[in-house]
Amino acid sequence: MIIPAAGLSTRHPDKLLQKFREYGKETSQRLTTTERLEKRIIETTVSKFIKFPMDIIVIVGHNKDEIESVLRNSFEHHIRIIENPEYRNGLGTSLKAGVLASKSDTDYFGFCLGDKPFVKPETINHLLETLEKQHPPMLAPTFNGVFGHPNFFSKEYRDKFTSLKKDSGGRDILQSERRNVLTIPGSDPGVITDMDIILKNLSKV
Repeated sequence: MIIPAAGLSTRHPDKLLQKFREYGKETSQRLTTTERLEKRIIETTVSKFIKFPMDIIVIVGHNKDEIESVLRNSFEHHIRIIENPEYRNGLGTSLKAGVLASKSDTDYFGFCLGDKPFVKPETINHLLETLEKQHPPMLAPTFNGVFGHPNFFSKEYRDKFTSLKKDSGGRDILQSERRNVLTIPGSDPGVITDMDIILKNLSKV
């Protein structure tokens, strides 16, 4: 699983380091007490994948030292942290860095943005089971017809990701090759909910 956590996020530049307790009550009653009181946004996102049998690569750039410190303190040997020196040039550079850092025998590249801490573990489990059984070229959850995260791309798409530039990303590939995408409609709004949406809503309260 490649988790980009490098972006400048001009709207909310320090959101990944915010304590999760600030948003737990307003966003989801399913969050545990531990998540509400202790974890930062990036920790919570990473923790959703840590129990599954997969390599986890977190891409850092903006706030690199702070994010890396938080992640090493929480996960240490369970993840790899890769610096993207080109993070100012857009999301595409972080996705590219993650794919290039992946193992050579990788069958699928999975992606989840660092500011999407609301995905249910059961959603992730269902997606992984679908990959194992059906082996689609691309797999994406949807909510109300909108592509969400995490999404998965078979190794045949490696060259497309290593050619990404600026703010192009997986969504562009999903949209351009919809015929090859197996979509999993669901009832989990967490697949499309990110912290920008939450912070925007909270600012109106």
